[in-house]
Amino acid sequence: MAITQATSLADFSTGIGTAGAVLQVDNVDGQVGIGTTDPQGTLQVGIAITMDGTAGVITASSFSGSGGNLSFTGADISAATGTFTGNVSVGGTLTYEDVTNIDAVGIVTARTGLEVTANGLVINAGVSTFAADLSIADKIIHTGDTNTAIRFPAADTFSVETSGSERLRVNSSGNIGINSTTPRSKLHVANGNSGFNPGNPTGLGAGAVASLESNSDVALQFLTSTTTDNFIYFGDTDSATTGSIQYDHNTNALSFNVNGGTERLRIDSSGRLLVGSTSARANFNNATRTAYLQLEGTSGTNIDSSSIALIYNQDSTGNASNIYFGKTRGSSDGDNTALNATGDRLGNISFQGNDGTQFVDAAHIRAFTDGTPGADDMPARLVFSTNSGTTSPTERLRIDSGGRVIIGGTSNSGSSSVGSYGNAGLQLNSTTAALTNINLINRNGSGTTHALVFAKARDGGANGGRVQEDDDFGAISFQGFGGTGDANYRAGAEIRGASDGTPGSSDMPGRLEFWTCPDGTASMSERLRIDSRGSFQFSNGFMNETVNINTTARNGTQAVNLDDGMVHYFQSSSTGTWKPNFTMSSGNDINATIATGDTFSVTMIVNKGNTAHFANAIQVDGSDVTPDWSGGAPTDGGGNNTWDIYHYTIIKTGDDTFKCWASVSTYEP
Repeated sequence: MAITQATSLADFSTGIGTAGAVLQVDNVDGQVGIGTTDPQGTLQVGIAITMDGTAGVITASSFSGSGGNLSFTGADISAATGTFTGNVSVGGTLTYEDVTNIDAVGIVTARTGLEVTANGLVINAGVSTFAADLSIADKIIHTGDTNTAIRFPAADTFSVETSGSERLRVNSSGNIGINSTTPRSKLHVANGNSGFNPGNPTGLGAGAVASLESNSDVALQFLTSTTTDNFIYFGDTDSATTGSIQYDHNTNALSFNVNGGTERLRIDSSGRLLVGSTSARANFNNATRTAYLQLEGTSGTNIDSSSIALIYNQDSTGNASNIYFGKTRGSSDGDNTALNATGDRLGNISFQGNDGTQFVDAAHIRAFTDGTPGADDMPARLVFSTNSGTTSPTERLRIDSGGRVIIGGTSNSGSSSVGSYGNAGLQLNSTTAALTNINLINRNGSGTTHALVFAKARDGGANGGRVQEDDDFGAISFQGFGGTGDANYRAGAEIRGASDGTPGSSDMPGRLEFWTCPDGTASMSERLRIDSRGSFQFSNGFMNETVNINTTARNGTQAVNLDDGMVHYFQSSSTGTWKPNFTMSSGNDINATIATGDTFSVTMIVNKGNTAHFANAIQVDGSDVTPDWSGGAPTDGGGNNTWDIYHYTIIKTGDDTFKCWASVSTYEP
């Protein structure tokens, strides 16, 4: 080794060392170089420095350098305080003891924990992996956007915030709330407060799995292409597709499928509701109508498959279900567009049968306006029509706005056409006699019969509307049409019922009046009255009784039928002594016809013969009855072309027991 000595440090510029191991001292610049002849700093080492870790300690206020490596092998670097400026690169494992701040590129392993304070943990790139738990005191906030965060607001709960507001929450029950801090179902999507607590609908014991809540409209939207379908499926342990709701975008139809996916109801693209069919029929009413509610049964004998039942269940009122038919000429309800004065159809119930091609209207019930509508005023009539073998039904019965029933016509005859009784409550019109008949037939197997009842009350009168003496109860009026010059119906005869005394509680005395119209006048007169006592009263005229005329000659026992008349005229001369047997031609006997205490009178006019031509005994129902004769029993006075007039008064005194008083008068020309 060569040593060069100089008189001063300034002259010590040639260096010390061999084979590149040069020590250069530049006293002018105050720089020392080891391994370099041109030091650029106070101390510049151009060769490697190796320490064994125990031989010594390098102490400095700071270390700096560039373009090379500072290597420590088997030794510790200890500094009470120190600052690294620039970048420090560690190729292996760097172990920190009691380190407060770490700015590292690579993997940092914390022995007991990692605490992040102040500005938090900032990861600009790469993937962060935590082998164990990561503990965060309150929230995780996006760098540079403090309005976006993941927060832990309560025990076992976390939330997601954007724009400074909570958007999503998972609570301790595992419920997920979107815009709801109190999710009450497994998924609770809220768009405002509805005012009700979702998640537990009435009758749903287990609670709802998903809830959509809003203070306005709520929508669940499905979006697909125009050639696919949307489904909502309902499944159970038997099948994942037991039921479903399907929207077909090809036909724009919504269908409801049950019991294994079988379609039961469809709403087609025109808004028609189809039950039991996938297509609407367009052949109703002679192929001119299509129904918007169609129920089609295909189960053969099960007619219930196309039935409609309306049931109203309530235990405190008399209300019932309703079917409403509404009509307006306006585009909406409330535009004050009135119906026609009369004739607008309000609704229709049509009964149709298929003729092999289309459904034909067989009968219908229709409602029409029947007057001029007004505010809260809608006069109407009901019309009942049937089909007799034509293309459309014909009106058979009408109930007009006044409650009058018109059969076989379209209008009530009016007061000028029905005599003194005004508009009839029931009117039968027909050109066929049978269609104006009324038959009351009873086949119930008992002794009861039908009744035609005429009833009268004085509305608002004393004693709850009780009728008074001479009040009319009702009338049967027989009328004829006047024709040319008098196009009215006029009453020719009437039977009237009226009170015949002072009515009281359970006391209604009555009478029958028989009226007829004489020829040449339009006014009727009472002819006969049967009063409350059963008496006959003749107002005028005379009593005319029809006589039974018989040409059979009297001889022996001869039947005299009382229901053939009470006056019998025998034109042929009798041929012997004879005896009348009073009976009934209808097959009933007199004993069964009249009651004990009843009486009947018979007159017999008999043409006599020459001899033994008289009657001195009688029979009733075939049993002999001895008469008491006024003036003595008749004898044979003989004489052709003479007449005997017999009068018999017979009283029933008991069962099959009769008493008879008789007289005879003889007339000889």
